Amino acid sequence: MRDVFGATLVLSLGLGAMTPAAGQLAIGAKGGINIADMSIEGNGVTEPTNSRTGMLAAGFVQYAVQPWLSLQLEARYTQKGTTQPQGDGIDALLRTSYAEVPLTVRLAIPTGGAVRPFFYGGGFMAFEVSCGLVAEGAGVSLDIGCGEQAERNKCDYGVVFGVGSDFAVGPVVLTLDAEYGMGLRNVVTDPDATAYHRVFSVAAGFKVPLGRGHTR
Repeated sequence: MRDVFGATLVLSLGLGAMTPAAGQLAIGAKGGINIADMSIEGNGVTEPTNSRTGMLAAGFVQYAVQPWLSLQLEARYTQKGTTQPQGDGIDALLRTSYAEVPLTVRLAIPTGGAVRPFFYGGGFMAFEVSCGLVAEGAGVSLDIGCGEQAERNKCDYGVVFGVGSDFAVGPVVLTLDAEYGMGLRNVVTDPDATAYHRVFSVAAGFKVPLGRGHTR
């Protein structure tokens, strides 16, 4: 995946444009942080959890259906998980990472200037890359690891919603967005428990339209 992001960066830096017109492709890359948590219930009781901070990195392709309407496909590495208090000052940290593929519809607000706000929504598929369980606190630090004994669904899917803005700066367009993602698949296989990913993300990046006919 690192090679994919590197290739995206090289291609993007070698091309210049502004906001894409209808029918135009744009490529870009972005990175940011996740504030991840999980909605967990066991035997009908909601379990207390705290958030875990992780990272995300993505390359994307955007297709402008109209100057104000576009589709965006991403290839994303994203870290998720949660923290659960265990008592006696000890926390159990679930650290998971996924290769995620979101497909979203983006609606831009025409302003006629260099700043162009937008909002978007869509769905994603995610595939587990790594999983770890860590116990920390009270002088204890133990990396348990998920292992095959921690039965779970390694494929997830869900919905994302976000807002942001593009900023025209010279030959490229900088982009900033805030996103909330909700996993819709129960990632545990225990019939008496449910666990769903919840992630708030903030990311910054850039994009460069390809081809001719771009306008601002």
